Amino acid sequence: MEKYWMGIMSRGLPTPKIRDFVARSGCILQTFHYSDLRGNDLENYQLLRSLLDALPSLRDFSSDDDYTVLFTDDLLIKMKDNILLPKLQTLKIWIESPALFADVIESRVNSELKEEGFIRLKTAFASYWTYKDGVRTVVPQVALEKLEGMNAMYGTNFKMVAH
Repeated sequence: MEKYWMGIMSRGLPTPKIRDFVARSGCILQTFHYSDLRGNDLENYQLLRSLLDALPSLRDFSSDDDYTVLFTDDLLIKMKDNILLPKLQTLKIWIESPALFADVIESRVNSELKEEGFIRLKTAFASYWTYKDGVRTVVPQVALEKLEGMNAMYGTNFKMVAH
């Protein structure tokens, strides 16, 4: 089986074109990186959700866009419920809620023990804004302890960084 990766730099996520390309090629996409997404957060969220639904084989997903939080709480909840990206092993994203991120990571690590074909997340790095709309984001100590505990128990690498 061939392994493929894809990177996208664009002024918006060309989801239908990417989905069509992957479908026509018949490849199993394992790595996806995007950069420089700008514009309407809701529109980008909907496009990203549509794309992720079509890429269940992804093992590595990353973004280095410092301006747009595409992994909204709604998207993280879908990951927590094991609906999205069941084979994901590496994740690098911007998030809204550090506490929810820690819950998602815990769920994804523990799911391997329950569900056949589910692969344990090994590395996750999340950035979040220290201040949003003038309000300081405070990460609950319990969320940080959750990540540290999983790192110690499973040899994983989970981190959250404030900006």
